[in-house]
Amino acid sequence: MSRVSETVHWKVLTHFVYVPDKELHPDYFDHWMSHADAVEKGDVFRDDCDGFAMTCSEMLLLAGEDPAKIKLVMCKTEINESHLVCSHDGWILDNRQRHVRRWESMPYQWISSMRMSEPGTWKEVA
Repeated sequence: MSRVSETVHWKVLTHFVYVPDKELHPDYFDHWMSHADAVEKGDVFRDDCDGFAMTCSEMLLLAGEDPAKIKLVMCKTEINESHLVCSHDGWILDNRQRHVRRWESMPYQWISSMRMSEPGTWKEVA
């Protein structure tokens, strides 16, 4: 298991309160932002899966991890809801899970991903 992935996941998870975007940002369909600054200060943040995944990816970058091994990944859950997770070298950091898990063990349909080394470039997951 990736110790860095597990450490970052747990740190972000313990500072995270799930609140849907429609409650936090009613004027936006989707609002994406990282809360790494809040987590680093020890503050709790409120957001949805997007904020969680983005915060995990930024925390991994701040820990010195290779941006080519960190991705944001769009997927569909087992009940066909859109969801965003962070992937670090095949480990999934997901606000719906208490621990990181390998991507192949997740109950999701993978759609597209963006490497942190290629910001803005989304690629279909094969």
